[in-house]
Amino acid sequence: LRTTFVSTPAGVFQVIHQDMSKDAKLAQVTAKSLDEFTTQDRERGFHVGDRMFLRMTVVATASSDRFLVLTMHHVLYDSHAAHFVMSDFQRLYQTLPVVPRPPFRHVMDFILAQDPAVTKAFWQTYLGGSSGTLLGVEVASTSFENTEPLCVRAATSRSKLAEIAAAANVTLATLVQFGWAATLRRYTRQTDIVFGQVLANRNIPVQGVERYRKLHSTISSLLRIFSTRMMGAVMSSVPSRVQFDANTKLATLLGALEGSNRDVIPHGHASLVDIKQWSGVEGELFNTLFAFVESQATLESQCDEFEAVDSSETRHTNTSDYYPYEVIVVPATDDGLELHALASPNHMSWTHAHSILVEFDDLLATLANLPNFAEASVDVLDGLSGSQTHFINECALGPQVELPFALLHHGFEAHTSKYPMDPAVEFNGLVLTYGEVNDQSNKLARQLAELGAGVGSRVAVIMERCLEFPIAMLAVLKAGAAMIPLDATFPAHRLSYILDDADAVAVITTEANDYRIDEMELSIPVVFTSSNDLAKAPPVTQHLTALTSPKDEAYVVYTSGSTGHPKGVPVVHDAAVNVIVNRSSDIPRGSRVVQFMAIGFDGCQWETWKALSFGGTLVLRQSDVLATVASANVLSCTPTALALLGDPAQFPRLKVVAVGGEAMPMAINNLWASSHVTLLNCYGPTECAIESHVKELHPNAAVTIGAPIQNTACYILDKWQKPVPVGVEGEMYLGGVCVSPGYINRPLETESHFVPDPFAGGSMYRTGDIGRLQWNGEFEVIGRQDTQVKLKGYRIELDEVADAMQQHPLVTSAAVLVKNNTHLVGYYAPSTVSVDDLRAVVEDLLPPFMVPAVWMGMTELPQNANGKIDKKALARVDVSVHLERLESETEKALAEIWATVLNIDATTIGRNTSFFAVGGDSISTLKVLNCMQRQLGMTKLTLSAILKHPKLSDMAALVVC
Repeated sequence: LRTTFVSTPAGVFQVIHQDMSKDAKLAQVTAKSLDEFTTQDRERGFHVGDRMFLRMTVVATASSDRFLVLTMHHVLYDSHAAHFVMSDFQRLYQTLPVVPRPPFRHVMDFILAQDPAVTKAFWQTYLGGSSGTLLGVEVASTSFENTEPLCVRAATSRSKLAEIAAAANVTLATLVQFGWAATLRRYTRQTDIVFGQVLANRNIPVQGVERYRKLHSTISSLLRIFSTRMMGAVMSSVPSRVQFDANTKLATLLGALEGSNRDVIPHGHASLVDIKQWSGVEGELFNTLFAFVESQATLESQCDEFEAVDSSETRHTNTSDYYPYEVIVVPATDDGLELHALASPNHMSWTHAHSILVEFDDLLATLANLPNFAEASVDVLDGLSGSQTHFINECALGPQVELPFALLHHGFEAHTSKYPMDPAVEFNGLVLTYGEVNDQSNKLARQLAELGAGVGSRVAVIMERCLEFPIAMLAVLKAGAAMIPLDATFPAHRLSYILDDADAVAVITTEANDYRIDEMELSIPVVFTSSNDLAKAPPVTQHLTALTSPKDEAYVVYTSGSTGHPKGVPVVHDAAVNVIVNRSSDIPRGSRVVQFMAIGFDGCQWETWKALSFGGTLVLRQSDVLATVASANVLSCTPTALALLGDPAQFPRLKVVAVGGEAMPMAINNLWASSHVTLLNCYGPTECAIESHVKELHPNAAVTIGAPIQNTACYILDKWQKPVPVGVEGEMYLGGVCVSPGYINRPLETESHFVPDPFAGGSMYRTGDIGRLQWNGEFEVIGRQDTQVKLKGYRIELDEVADAMQQHPLVTSAAVLVKNNTHLVGYYAPSTVSVDDLRAVVEDLLPPFMVPAVWMGMTELPQNANGKIDKKALARVDVSVHLERLESETEKALAEIWATVLNIDATTIGRNTSFFAVGGDSISTLKVLNCMQRQLGMTKLTLSAILKHPKLSDMAALVVC
C-alpha cells in the first residue's frame, strides 16, 4: 500500500514510503449509474509518478444508492490481496480488530535469494523444443452480439472430479488444468500445448514464520499460512506445458503435470518477458490464460481467521483486454464448478467463445466418466462434444435428391425433342438451333464410333472458340467416350503430352488449327470438322446407343501439376449433372449464357452445359468482350475479371453473375450485389466437378461459400482427418457424388488426395484449401495450405489477409506476400485508395501481427492466363520506395528503438508502419515503453496508450503531446 513508482534515466523503480496515511483520501462523487463511474474510473487509470496506486471513492447514483469503489492497480494487488483489503475494511467498519498481516518484504527476500541462473536454466529446459500455442482467430467484431455472461456450469460435480483426481494422485486443480490443456489440443490440433497459468504463490517458503505461529496455531502448514495471509501482489502468470503423447496413458500425463506444477513453483516469480526470451520461441508463447480459484471453504480451512466479504451484487464482464481468451474455474456454492471466460471480441464471437467452454466441460465429463481411467490413453479425448458433433453433421451434408437425368448430354437431348427450333449456339452473328446442333453432333458421333471411340475411351477436342466446339463435345458424349477440351493456342508439346497421358483415341479439330496438328506429329486419327460440312452430310438414320453409365467419365480437365506436367482430372457424368442441375431455375429457357472462360478450363463446362441443358443459348465470347457480355443474361468469371468489366449498369440484360476461382473483394461484391443482377459465389475444385458450394451474395454482408449443394458433403478436418470444432480452421474435404475417380496415371497422388470417406462412405477429396464452418451453418474459405506462412512465430494465411483488404469498399483486388522473411506487403488496386483507410479496415478485422507493414497501390494487379492474380509478377515489384519517409527526429528516434527491440533493420520502418506488423508483440511493447520513458523522457506514457497507437507516426505523436 506504501509503494509508488518513479521513472529515472536508468529505468522505472519502486519506492517504498514510510507513511502514506496522509495521501489516502476518500473522494465522493455522483454519477448516473455505477457502471458509468467504473467505466470512467477505469479509463483514468494510474500513471508512473502517482502518489498512490489505490483510490477510494463513495459513489452516489441517481437511484440514491451509495457504493464504495476501491480502485487498485494489479501491480500491487492480486485477487487475494484485494479480498484482504475489503475484509479489513469491513472489520474496521464494524469496529472489529484487524488481524495483523506479515510484511511483504519477506517475499522479496525469498525472491532475491533465488539464483537467477537456476531459474533461467529451469525455464529453458521446461520450454525447450516448444513452438508455443496460439488459439486461432475465429471472427473479428467490435463487441459481442450477446451480453450474457460467458459461463457454463460443469455437468460433472466437483466431488466426482475430486474423486478422479485423488485416484490419480493429483489435485482437483491439476485435473481441471489438464482438461483445459486438452481443450486447447482440440482447438489448435497441437500435441505440445502451452498456456498461461495463474499462480497464487501463497505457499512459498519465507522467513519469519515463527512470529505468526500463535495467530495460526490450528493450521498444519505454517509456511502456507504465512503467505496466504500476506498483503501484496504475490500472484504471477507463467507458462504451463502439457505434451500429449499418444502412447502415454492419461494417468501418467496427469502425474507429469502435477509434478511439473510443483517444479514451477520455486521459479514462478520470473517475469514473462524473461521467460519468453529464455524459451527461444519467436512471437507469443501463448495467448490464453487459465486460473483455478480455490473455494471459500478451502481458504477458510487454510486460515482460521479468514473473513468472508459479503457482496450484494456480482457484476460480470465478457471481454478481456490482455488475452484473446481467459478461463477462470470457480467452485460453486454447492458441489458444482463454474467455468467462466473472458474473451476478446477482436478474436471471436460470443457464440464461439461460449462453445469453447462447452468443449471444456465436455472434456471434464469425459475424464470423469472413463470406465477405466488408469488404463485410458490420449485418444479418448479426440472426439468433440455431442452438440458440436450434431451441428457439424447437419451442416456437412447437402440435401439428398434424385437427379432429373443420368448423363451430361441428356438434358440437351430432352430439350431438343421439345423445342428443336430454340437457338442453341451463337458465335460471330451465326446461330445454330438445338435441332441443328443435335443433328450435326449425331453425324460427328457416328464418325467417332467408326474410329473406335466409345465407353471407356477418350477423345480430345482441340479448338478455339467456334460453332464446332460445342458440337464436338456433344458428339464425343453421344459416342459414349469422354471428351478432353483443349485450347488450340496451347504449345504443341503440352498438347502432345496431354494426348499421350490421356491415351486419347482420336482428336477433333478444325482446319484453322491444322498448323498446330502438324507440329504435334500425331499417330492417332484426327477428325477435321466443320459445321457447314456436317449440315450438308446425309442425316443419321440410326442413332448411337452407347451403354454409358452415370459413373463413366464425361470429360477430362488438365490442370497444373506439381511435377511440371499437367495432370488429368476425369469428371464422371453424375458428378457433372449434379452441378448443372443445381439452381437450374437461375437459367430458364431462352437465357443467353456467355462462354467466357478459357476452353481448357473447367469453368467452360459449367457455362456450356448450364446453357444447353435447360434451353439457353450458349453465346461464345468474341474479341469485343464488353459487347458479348452486354448481350447476355448469365455470366461466369473470376472476381478479377469481373472487376475489369466496370459498372454493372453497362449490362442491363445481365441477370445472373457467378464468380469463383478466387476470393471476392468487398468492393466488387457491393458494386454487383447492389445492382440489378443476382450475384453468386461459387466454390469447388476441378476434382469435384468445379462446384460444391454456391452462395448468393448481398451488399456489405460477409462473403462465404454457403452450404454444400445437393448430394455433396463438406468436412473441415485436421491432419489426422478428424473433424475440428466449429469456427476452427482446418483442411476442407469434399465428399459425395461430386468426387472424381482420381488423377490419370498418377496412383500415388490419387492415393494421397482421394481418401475413404469415413462419415458417409465412398471417397472424399482433400482440397488443400483452408476453411472453417461458421455457427450460422455456412462454410468460409480462408486460403490455401501452400499460402500459409510462419512469420515471427505466427502462422499467417496470406489469403486471409488479402480477403481482409478486400473488405474495403473501394478495393477491387488485393494480394499479400512475405518480403525478406520479416514483414508482409499488401498489394491493392486501384492505387487511389487511401492507405490510412485501408489499414484501418484491416486493423479492425485482423490481429496486429497479420496487418501488412508495407502497402503498395497499383492501377491494377497483374493477371495470369487464367485471369487470376499473378503473384510471381508481384514478387518482382520493388516495394522499398513505398515506405513512408520518417519526418521528424522523434520518428527517427522511435524507429531506432523499434529496430533495437525487434532486432530488425530500421530502414524497413516507415512512418505509417505498425509496430505489430514488423514483429512486435505484447512483451516487446513493454521494452519499447521502457526505452521511450528513458530515452525520450516520456515518464507519463502508459502501456495502454502504446497499444492503442501502434503506428509509428501515432506513437511518436504521443511523445510530442
